[in-house]
This record gives sequence, structure tokens and C-alpha cells, in this order.
Amino acid sequence: MADLFVISERVYNLQRAFNVREGLDRNADSLPARVFKDPIPKGRSKASIIKRSEFERMLDDYYQARGWSWNGVPTKAKLVSLDLNDIAEEVGA
Repeated sequence: MADLFVISERVYNLQRAFNVREGLDRNADSLPARVFKDPIPKGRSKASIIKRSEFERMLDDYYQARGWSWNGVPTKAKLVSLDLNDIAEEVGA
């Protein structure tokens, strides 16, 4: 089971590294503008909105948990720990 977690983490980091290489970064990790200004019309979260500052803080926490830079780029250390040395040299932060 532990091997599956490592394999899936490798795949996820490879996907992210590919996207970074193609020019995607933190700016691509956002939500539609309406989420930050229009309240949810119905359901359990009715009238809720997300503050952009709260979203940015959660994104910071997510990147840190993943072992990525503040801009969403996998760090060299993270990629090396997953035995992705070539990728670490190419795109690692």
C-alpha cells in the first residue's frame, strides 16, 4: 500500500512538472471570479462566498503540504525524494 502512495505522488508531481514546464503556475490555480463575489444561491452553503485572501492562504498551505514552492512549482528536494532527478534539474524550484 505504501508503494501505491509513492507511485501516485510521483505521477502527480510529474503532471505538475509538465504543467510548469508549459508555463502554468499559481495563476492557473484559481477559481472563477464569481466564487469570490457571488453568494451561493441555495443548499447547505447558501449565501457563502470565499474570500480571496482565504483562498490564497489555503493555496499556500496546499503547496507547502505538497512540497512545492510558493508559486506551485515542485521543489528540487521534493522531486529528488521521489527519484525524479532529471525532472528536478529541469523544472525544480
